[in-house]
Amino acid sequence: MKFLIKTILYTYLSCIAYIATAQSIAVNDSKSAQELIENVLIKSNCLVITNPVARGDTFTTGKASYGSFSNQGGSFPFSEGVVLSTWSAKHSENGPSAQDKAMNGDSRWSGDADLESALGIIAPYFTKNATVLEFDFIAKTDFISFNYIFTSNEYRDYFPCEFSDGFAFLIKEKASSGPYKNIAVIPNSTIPVASTNVHPVVPPYNQLGVIRAGCPASNENYFEGYNNNLSPINYYGQTKVLNAQSAVISGITYHIKLVIADYRNEQYDSAVFLEAGSFAPKINLGPDQTLCFNE
Repeated sequence: MKFLIKTILYTYLSCIAYIATAQSIAVNDSKSAQELIENVLIKSNCLVITNPVARGDTFTTGKASYGSFSNQGGSFPFSEGVVLSTWSAKHSENGPSAQDKAMNGDSRWSGDADLESALGIIAPYFTKNATVLEFDFIAKTDFISFNYIFTSNEYRDYFPCEFSDGFAFLIKEKASSGPYKNIAVIPNSTIPVASTNVHPVVPPYNQLGVIRAGCPASNENYFEGYNNNLSPINYYGQTKVLNAQSAVISGITYHIKLVIADYRNEQYDSAVFLEAGSFAPKINLGPDQTLCFNE
């Protein structure tokens, strides 16, 4: 009898731990571009926002590839924010019964030329299944930044050696005819954030008898790790929390374009999670100094 009670108690406690660990994020894919930008991403009166646009999957009835997300008590680092994905955004939710990670966006869903330029992708290669959130803004400060996590189902097998699903945060003065600047890069570099640029060592992989070459680690210190069915999001791996930042000129109108896409085909999707309220306009007061009384 005591053994039975202990077994039941152990099973009960294990289930509690399992549920707590596996608690998924929740995704709302019904919000408009204006709601996502003004009420979730920015939450600040230091930016004047105009012309908000969101676009992505138009082939999946009743589903959008962008939305807001909220942490339901799991281990995801952000409590809430905006998700942009290369499949239906609701597929980003995970839990004890993870959705099939091999699901993909529609083959008719096109990519994005600006992202291809930012990632250095040239013909005959291309992107597919692009999701975009963009807007104009006038800053009342001289500096902007935001926090994000790049996640991908390309973090498996030998894929990080060849398939550069990626994300870009593109910014330029609206009146400029010049190219965008991508500020979603590896810290202290100009290397864009992509599955080929942030990963651990990838060993050789046996694909149905064909040995695929592996590759050395790339910026591994920015890779958070691999996920499983207990993870709060439905992607094989993810980066650590990264920060994008740029100097701006107060009073000037800028155009910002957040874009993510798959590389070469619509298989094995990716997403970027943007922390709510982290699109933070700031004033740069210069280097830190130690001041004495009355200085």
